[in-house]
Formats: sequence, C-alpha cells, structure tokens
Amino acid sequence: MTMGKQLRLRRFNPSGRSVIVAIDHGATAGIVPGLERPAEIGKLADQAGADGILVTPGVLEQVLDSVGSLAILLRIDGCVSTQGAGPMRVFCSVERVPVSASMA
Repeated sequence: MTMGKQLRLRRFNPSGRSVIVAIDHGATAGIVPGLERPAEIGKLADQAGADGILVTPGVLEQVLDSVGSLAILLRIDGCVSTQGAGPMRVFCSVERVPVSASMA
C-alpha cells in the first residue's frame, strides 16, 4: 500500500475500525427501496456517527452538501445489467470526478 493511500485511509479509520454506509447500489433495475433520497441517508449516517459513505459519482452530487464530516469513498466501477451480474467496467476516473465534488 502506498504512503498516500495509508494517509487517506487514516482520515476515516483512525482507530483501525470504521462504519461505512454503502449507498452505491446500481439503479439499472430501478431505485432500491429505502435509497430513494440519498441526501437524507447521508445526513442520517453523519448524525449517527458513521465514519464514511460509499457512493457513485452521480449519488455524490446529490449527497455532497448533506454528509457533514463523513469520509467519501467513491465507487467508480460497476456493471450495466438488470440481472445483478455482468462485466465490470470503470465508469469514471479519479481525475474526472464531478467538479462540485472535487471542491469539497
């Protein structure tokens, strides 16, 4: 593991343990029940003491103003399949994170 990665991981994992709320579920088969309002989930996760939130680039744009001090783990890969499986591919590079997100 690189030194940079170790430093970034310590931001949300100072004790060696963390709670990460995952709302990176795809929507190819429709919105997952309970994840219709990701900004509310981000706010609740922050208030409940979670350490971070796992999101996709599109969801990040929706939650950025509501996640408080949560660490952001950005999922940039996935698959396009209504069957729940398929070839994984990268949808976004770190360099191409939405401008509004990169200013956080």
